[in-house]
Amino acid sequence: MKMCPCCGQPIQIRYGVRMSSRQVEVFDAIERRPGRLAEEIGRALGMGAKTVHVHVYGINSLLEETDYAIRGGRSSGYSVRKVRDTPPLAIAMLSEVG
Repeated sequence: MKMCPCCGQPIQIRYGVRMSSRQVEVFDAIERRPGRLAEEIGRALGMGAKTVHVHVYGINSLLEETDYAIRGGRSSGYSVRKVRDTPPLAIAMLSEVG
């Protein structure tokens, strides 16, 4: 595992995006068992459901430049889904070339 040269923390990447250790825990829990509610994820990770929602929001902000996002929530449970075929950054770069 790569370590950050500045702070010594592990560098953890999911879908090409660098995430904090807690974000990785939430992301991996959702990816391993899609459909779990925030309450279930929170119990498994030792945090409240609202904290899970906050982490999901933060993870989705990081994933904006990828094809993926965490979807679901209160009644259907969370899952990692492909939401588009081309990241917005790539579309912007292509439009500048043409």
